[in-house]
Amino acid sequence: MLPIQPWQIPTLGRLMPVIYISGESSLPQTVQAMKLGPLDFLVKPFTREELLTVVAKGIEKDRQLMQNMITKARIDESLRQLSPRENQVHSLLLKGLNNAEIMEQLQISLPTTKQYKSEVMRKLGVRSLSQLIALSGHHAKIDG
Repeated sequence: MLPIQPWQIPTLGRLMPVIYISGESSLPQTVQAMKLGPLDFLVKPFTREELLTVVAKGIEKDRQLMQNMITKARIDESLRQLSPRENQVHSLLLKGLNNAEIMEQLQISLPTTKQYKSEVMRKLGVRSLSQLIALSGHHAKIDG
């Protein structure tokens, strides 16, 4: 099996930190490598400490990327649990509409509006509108 090439990594559905190590590289090769977005580029000779520092940085970066993937998957799963009407209410809440405006927009009663809002909050695991907005902002940041 051939090794995975750096330019293939994003197509595998997971980003992982890449460290390039080179004994001798031409300027065009170095530029091409840097365009691929490595975490770092080490040129031989380098010290053991330099390598360990870069590897530790890569492990931390990978931990953060994995945590973001897990968080995004949890949010995506929670959003899939919303009914079509709950999705509408969710979207309107994120636009800043209050209960009266949601009632008017969706042509539903106040108790029904409150029930949908409560279900959205429960299914997404938030207790306040500010938490709902923060969750959606975090989700957008991970996607973006």
